[in-house]
Amino acid sequence: MSVRSSFQVMRQIAGGSKNLGYCFQDLKNFLTTVRQKEMVIGDATIIQEYLRNEALRNPSFYYDIQVDSEENIASIFWSDAIMQQDYELFGDLISFNTTYRTNTEYHPLAPFLGFDNHRKSVLFGCALLYDETSASFDWLFITFLKCMKNKKPITIYTDQACALMKSVPNIFPDVFHGLCSWHMGENAKSNLGYRYNGAFLDELHHLVSNVHDEAEFDFNWNKMLQNCFGGKANSEFTWLVQIHRNRTQWSSAWVKSHFTAGLKTTQLSESFNAFLRHFLQPDHSLVQFFIHFNIMVEKMRDNHVDCDFKAANTRLRNNYPNSQLMRSVVAKYTPASFAFIHKQYDLSFKYYYEEDTSRSSISNRVFKVFTIQLVRDADEMDFDNDAAANVYMSVEEVPENLLPNDQDPLRLDERVVTVDIENKIFTCTCRIRPSLDALKPISIGGIQDTTFAQRYQQASGVMLQIITRVCMDPDACQFFLNAAIECGKQAGELIVAKVDSSARKFKKRPNPIRSKKRLKSGYELARERQRFIAQRKKQKKEEDAAKLALTINNVD
Repeated sequence: MSVRSSFQVMRQIAGGSKNLGYCFQDLKNFLTTVRQKEMVIGDATIIQEYLRNEALRNPSFYYDIQVDSEENIASIFWSDAIMQQDYELFGDLISFNTTYRTNTEYHPLAPFLGFDNHRKSVLFGCALLYDETSASFDWLFITFLKCMKNKKPITIYTDQACALMKSVPNIFPDVFHGLCSWHMGENAKSNLGYRYNGAFLDELHHLVSNVHDEAEFDFNWNKMLQNCFGGKANSEFTWLVQIHRNRTQWSSAWVKSHFTAGLKTTQLSESFNAFLRHFLQPDHSLVQFFIHFNIMVEKMRDNHVDCDFKAANTRLRNNYPNSQLMRSVVAKYTPASFAFIHKQYDLSFKYYYEEDTSRSSISNRVFKVFTIQLVRDADEMDFDNDAAANVYMSVEEVPENLLPNDQDPLRLDERVVTVDIENKIFTCTCRIRPSLDALKPISIGGIQDTTFAQRYQQASGVMLQIITRVCMDPDACQFFLNAAIECGKQAGELIVAKVDSSARKFKKRPNPIRSKKRLKSGYELARERQRFIAQRKKQKKEEDAAKLALTINNVD
């Protein structure tokens, strides 16, 4: 607010100038005197006094100051009691970024951020750094661990800054260091020049999200070099050599082995920076920065309190009341987390499986799991269901047969799920490792003792498989529709007969009005994406066949 606006507000609150006790000029003179004192004392002294007062007021407030060779303040780190408590609760994942500047003169801002139980950003601590060298980051990370009683995160996400690439493994040797895929795309613009185009972005996105093992990554990497760079050697592109060396930190082939909470970028830091711009201005001094920064922190905590209140007073809608798993989580999770799980439970009905009896045993059952419909947000699922068929996998191809054999090329990328009966643990080749509280094996036959949700899953799974095949031919589709309508009538008569036999009235309802507009299948919606993946598989299969033929010829 301007000085004049401030004076008008205070005069109105006091009930007029006569009740205020000073005039407009007095206010201007007072502010000028305060600013002159700040200039005399200096920012460094004021900041130290501010931090000492915070520590006296709150004994849990932690701060540390790094000084240079001339005993001047270089970097500052601070974290209050609530930040430390939040880290104890939600500190498994950290997003760290230094792209925000307080203004054109002062140091880069380095916040430590994570997810809370509402999947919102939560602040663990913050620092103003003198520079962005590995020495400054080493000091900051060591100070952070001291503040947090040496508790290390499971995963930390950063950009590709050289200093961070050196400092993070040095201070966090046992912590998975993930690289932001968004920054990787931005760095490609400045490093690849005219070769940066849509085709390269598609190839890079495929390498980041859709490859599932090391061999598949190597195959797709070589194809990318061939398609986008004329098959030139990696050594001609320094940046490509660097990202290939760090592939275990950004490609899904390796990242899926680690806990990431669905995070692939430093998006938490970017969102925090955008939120911070509402409170900080480029012309703020360090003193003003701390004042407005505290206002921003209070606003974040007010938002968290609002989320807690809504969670405590909101009744979540569970579309699967007969599912023991969904009944157990509805009372334990916040609305945001439950919505995430509910969505994945919906998607689980698109999965189909067949048991590999040749590899199964009494203690372990092995399933081949596949899907014929598009499943979105494929690489961000962290929760699983109470059935082997519900283990997550990404979409590959639509199988032409109801249960294709092992030699069908469309089943090359199917997932294998191993169920440990004794320990109640599911393990999938997609590298997601869910551990369930209860094990409920699925059986296609014998549905007398199953719940509504289980019967719905079995029936919808079989129907979708049949529909996918019969819709390829109009005569077969019409025959199937007529038979399905007739079977529906007979099943309805069976239900009526059972109700009548138990002396209960059954009220028939009119059939709902069916829309004449045909709904598009998941295959049609995903056709563009699947065409790319299918072409890539075909190329890999041809190369493998050529290599095999060459090997046979050499042997002969």
